[in-house]
Amino acid sequence: MKAFYYGWITATLICILHHAYSSSRQTPLQVDVTKTVQCEESAKAGEGDKVTVHYGGFLMNGTKFDSSFDRARPFTFELGIGQVIPGWDQGLLGVCPKEERHLVVPPDLAYGERGAGDVIPPFATLLFDIVVVDVEQVPGQDELEAERLREEEIRKQEEEEFQRQQEQEQLRLKEEEERKRIQEE
Repeated sequence: MKAFYYGWITATLICILHHAYSSSRQTPLQVDVTKTVQCEESAKAGEGDKVTVHYGGFLMNGTKFDSSFDRARPFTFELGIGQVIPGWDQGLLGVCPKEERHLVVPPDLAYGERGAGDVIPPFATLLFDIVVVDVEQVPGQDELEAERLREEEIRKQEEEEFQRQQEQEQLRLKEEEERKRIQEE
């Protein structure tokens, strides 16, 4: 019983020390652009944009834990709103369509101390090879307001044009009636 007790204490201390060591030395996210693509600033992925990617996810020992390539179906998500791990939200900010990136995501920007099921262990640093398939721009509030104002201006111009045409038609009909009246006299 004593051996079990000491074993349990030792295992608990190891877990506590591992957590303290891991937490104290949070490594930064590593982003390597493996294929550079030039695109307009306005075409780069920003917060709220829909990004479609193909990816392969690996543990540091090389074990593949997920791959959209294997499923032959890309993955689409909204950037910067927490639909994916923070390492992706940060590491894919500013990508261009067709760009390729390699991310080394530390545990605190991945699944942390909880891991993910039986696939990703606690405190795992994750490696991702990502190919950006598409970036769909989602307009911001300023852009939406500007568009609303443009549409309102167009509608106003169309209404004014319609009114002008109506007035011209009424004037034409009046002139035609006047001509008929003069001819009848």
